[in-house]
Amino acid sequence: MNINHYSYKGIGETVLTFKTYKNLNKGDFIRLDTEGTAVLADANSEFVGVVLAVCEDHVSVLVKGFIELPMSSASAFPATGYQYVVSDGKGGVLSASTGKCPRLVVSAPVSTLKAGIIL
Repeated sequence: MNINHYSYKGIGETVLTFKTYKNLNKGDFIRLDTEGTAVLADANSEFVGVVLAVCEDHVSVLVKGFIELPMSSASAFPATGYQYVVSDGKGGVLSASTGKCPRLVVSAPVSTLKAGIIL
């Protein structure tokens, strides 16, 4: 039996629900304001998670676990491994030279422009 399929989905997954006053959408990168409210992450800033669902003034956010995210360009991740990952402000991600919380980038194929990241 030859099995060539693997998946990182479900590994240590944690989803939290946050209140929001902003118009957020599925797939948005969020940060928390000083009151713990979810707001859109700024360009070139780290984010706490990715919006999975929106329900009126609340969002469900993946804060831990595997997710595939759009890369901002073919050179967004020069390698796999632990890296600082930031939002590009346009719905994509890229690596940064400094940060607070390194993330494990397990794949970053140029052919798909999607990075597999464990938050």
